[in-house]
Amino acid sequence: MDYGWAGARRATHSAMRTPRIPILTSETVWETAMKTTITSLRPRAGAWRRLAAVVFGAAAGAALIAAPAPAASASTPSALYVALGDSYTSGYGLPTQLTSPAIIAGCGQSSSNYPKLVAAHYGIAVDDRSCAGATTAAFTNWQGANPPQTSALGPNTVLVTIGMGGNDVGSSIITTSCLQAGAANHSCQTSQLNNLINTSLANLAAHLPGDIANIRALAPNAAIVYVGYLTGLPSLSTWTATGCSSNLPYYPGDIAWLNNFGQRLNNTIRTAAQSQGAIFVDALNMSAGHDPCRPVGTRWNEGIHPAAPATATFHPNLAGHSAYASMIISALGG
Repeated sequence: MDYGWAGARRATHSAMRTPRIPILTSETVWETAMKTTITSLRPRAGAWRRLAAVVFGAAAGAALIAAPAPAASASTPSALYVALGDSYTSGYGLPTQLTSPAIIAGCGQSSSNYPKLVAAHYGIAVDDRSCAGATTAAFTNWQGANPPQTSALGPNTVLVTIGMGGNDVGSSIITTSCLQAGAANHSCQTSQLNNLINTSLANLAAHLPGDIANIRALAPNAAIVYVGYLTGLPSLSTWTATGCSSNLPYYPGDIAWLNNFGQRLNNTIRTAAQSQGAIFVDALNMSAGHDPCRPVGTRWNEGIHPAAPATATFHPNLAGHSAYASMIISALGG
């Protein structure tokens, strides 16, 4: 999609062609599929120059390509690309799970996640701080033994991708509650759960613009791309027609309500990102037709029965991370 990069920081990524995704069916095809994915995202001629142009404008971008980056002091972060996020970004449950460097230990970070694919496309390294269980508090606070994610940002940073917010609004609590209700054949739409959703979304809306503004202040030369969450549910009619109650065993009357919650979270993140001039990637709506009710190779997100090599329920699979990478690269002009 063409954003007209003179105003890229104000653009919103709202539509694009569905990216071509390798079919992933088992452990035996994973290695071949990932080689195909990385090859398809390999830096094309001018990809890095286009990214530089997004950030600095064409003339400054040409200068950036021609000259080495300024030397960083020992205390100045030097990464050109920094990825911030939660388990949706880290690649929780996907191969190969990384245990080093120490700052990402225990984060469920995969060598195949979308930050690694985006970095491979542009031919640059990524300082990937994404961590399972992270809330937006992890932007500026320690998460256990993991330092604040924004500590990786600095004046040398030219690209920041963010995927955060789901844990702030209790997504796992909502999912668990609704699965339990579905197993008992009744609705999860209690006043308590509705209050949790309303309050947490309001809180996220109140502080997320400031969080993004702080990220921009820490990385003043960076293009900031905020990605939404992939769709986790189809419509009720599709859920019924595909016989999806085994993989998404919700109470039928909760399907539309859960989809509404997903849209509200998506809109909250979109509004905050737009208010701070970040590029918003509307992964929720762009992933329509790739929910967990679809066959392996078509779905980008898993249900309660993840297909190998994915092991995590309700998280993106390898195809989902490939799709995320394609969305981000498209948003940045290729």
